[in-house]
Amino acid sequence: MKINNRKASVLSIWWFGVIAIVAGGIVFGTTLFYSSYVDVRYFEAEIMSNNLKYCLQNLDEQENNDFFNKNFDVLKNCNLNEKFFIQNPRFFIGIYGNGEKLYSYGKSSFEADCPIKKAIKTKYYPECFETEFFIFDEKNSSHKIGIIVSSNNQGGKV
Repeated sequence: MKINNRKASVLSIWWFGVIAIVAGGIVFGTTLFYSSYVDVRYFEAEIMSNNLKYCLQNLDEQENNDFFNKNFDVLKNCNLNEKFFIQNPRFFIGIYGNGEKLYSYGKSSFEADCPIKKAIKTKYYPECFETEFFIFDEKNSSHKIGIIVSSNNQGGKV
C-alpha cells in the first residue's frame, strides 16, 4: 500500500490550522475571563446589613437589654470579624435607634461618603446599603432601628 505524500502534507497543514484556532480561542477566552473587573462592594454591604438585621431581630431578653443599654458587643455577638473594622478598616457599620447613634464600627468617613455616592456616580467611593426595621424591648415597645453598612473592600481582577 502506497501513501500519497501530497495528500498527507495538505491534511497536516489543515490540522495545524485547526489546532492554532482552538488554542487561540482558549487563550482569548481565558484572558477575557481573568481580565474582567469585579466590584462586589454593594453586595458585601447588603449581605452584611441583612446578617446584622437578622442577628438583632433574634436577640434574647438579656441581649436585648444590653443592646439598648449600649453594653452589647455587636461584632462578637453577630459573628463579625473585627479585623475588618479595627485593623485597616474596609467597612463601616452604623446602628441607629430612635434617632440616635447606638453603635459605630469601622472607618467613620465612609458614612459621610454615602450621601456623596448617592448624588454623584463615582468609582472609588465606598458603596453603602441602608435598612430599617423594628425590634421590641422587654416591655414589648417597638424601636425603629436603622443600619448603615458601607464597604470599600476594593475587589480586583478575578
